[in-house]
Amino acid sequence: FARSDEPVKPAPAVVPVAKITPIVPDNSIEFQAIQDMTPVQTRESAAYAKLLRMARETSAADLSKEARRDVFFTHLWERPARYRGVPIHLTGMAKKILTYEVAPTMTPAERLYEIWFYSDENRSFPYVLVIQDPPAGLAVGHELNLPITVDGYFFKLMKYRAGDNYRGAPMLVGRMHWTPAAPAAPSTMTELSKIPKVNLAIGVFALFVVYMGIRLTLQFRRARALARPRSSLTSASHDGVPAEQLAEWLQQLPEEAEDEPADRSHLL
Repeated sequence: FARSDEPVKPAPAVVPVAKITPIVPDNSIEFQAIQDMTPVQTRESAAYAKLLRMARETSAADLSKEARRDVFFTHLWERPARYRGVPIHLTGMAKKILTYEVAPTMTPAERLYEIWFYSDENRSFPYVLVIQDPPAGLAVGHELNLPITVDGYFFKLMKYRAGDNYRGAPMLVGRMHWTPAAPAAPSTMTELSKIPKVNLAIGVFALFVVYMGIRLTLQFRRARALARPRSSLTSASHDGVPAEQLAEWLQQLPEEAEDEPADRSHLL
């Protein structure tokens, strides 16, 4: 019954069949040298630089508008040449972000950022996205869990090492969007650790004084409650029958109670 603080994820976008248009790959001469299931090679630099230039010159809004929502991991894996240079829109979770320097002929910033992420439509195998202008607040690291939105041009199936095996990840060049998560509320233990030791000692002493005061008050009331019946009995004996006569009357009660059965047997 606990309510989660995580935002509710929207339903995945769908594309009506009537709006699906033909896919036109980039068959220019730069892309003829691309070889899939290999690391990025020198002979692929021309196509790589072209996609970086296209990503810089296309605004984020225009790239998102052009990116297709009907291309998924299966398409890129089975027929990569069919989708070369096609802009694709994906949503997912970024797990690792790397950065490295490159020549100014590749990008004026002379630095690229590599985002490894899993898309919502395929969480078994990762994609890799290369960007030039990281969003504000983005940090490099691994074991991340950043919800992101990706708009990028498909480059190739890049070979990477996963454990003892080699695999291929669809490589995109484009832009990334993300919304930083709100900072979590500090826990009670964290707040207590920030209190100075002197103030903490004073607070503990004050609580002890309050505890002792409450305990002494309860003990005093209990003592008064136990002493109250004796005083009422003494006052009652002085207001009515004298104490001597009352004591004699109390002593006679058992004797009359014992004589009463004998008298009744005599009558029978």
